[in-house]
Amino acid sequence: MEDTVLKYIEYKKVLKERNEILKQYDSKNDLILDIVTKKISEIGQNIINRRTKFINLLNEYINKIAKQMNLESCNITYSSSIDGEYEIVMKSKQKYDILTKTTNIGVHRDDYIFKLDEKKACDFASQGQMRSIVICLKLAIKEICELCNKRDVVLLLDDVFAELDYKRQEQLVTYLLNQKQTFITTTSLKEIPEQIIKHANVLEIKKGS
Repeated sequence: MEDTVLKYIEYKKVLKERNEILKQYDSKNDLILDIVTKKISEIGQNIINRRTKFINLLNEYINKIAKQMNLESCNITYSSSIDGEYEIVMKSKQKYDILTKTTNIGVHRDDYIFKLDEKKACDFASQGQMRSIVICLKLAIKEICELCNKRDVVLLLDDVFAELDYKRQEQLVTYLLNQKQTFITTTSLKEIPEQIIKHANVLEIKKGS
């Protein structure tokens, strides 16, 4: 994960350089633009490969957690703005980049689509379903962090039971009771299921202390 972050930092530097060339474009600088385009394509393709690999791993854990909690099948689709060989696609859009004076495609323009039962969640999911997706995502990232770091991760959840119906709360409680350590914040203990309260140490903070 750390290597991917460093790659993206490197990408942002080259992206900034390319955008500066585009803002002050002169045909005399075509060779420099080609060199920078090749460089950003190499880094961008590397990032796409890393993202794809991570999303595949993340989906494995999301699906596992969703099954454990008896939720709908959910996953994340990586939506890349590059359709084909990176450098070829970049060069095919270069005239438009010159016209608009910016880099219009690349990993900085990519997105992620959340799906429930293979349908875009943003098109039909209820608030409770959307909250369940976010919870599954957080729990999946937690488990991957434990896998990569070979150590337990403390789970922090803020108002996690808000907008969840009773069935979803019950499923989440079952999962959390099997975790080693979890911190849950809430403005009211009434929102926390009784099963959690029985196994918890409750700390009450008044006026910030």
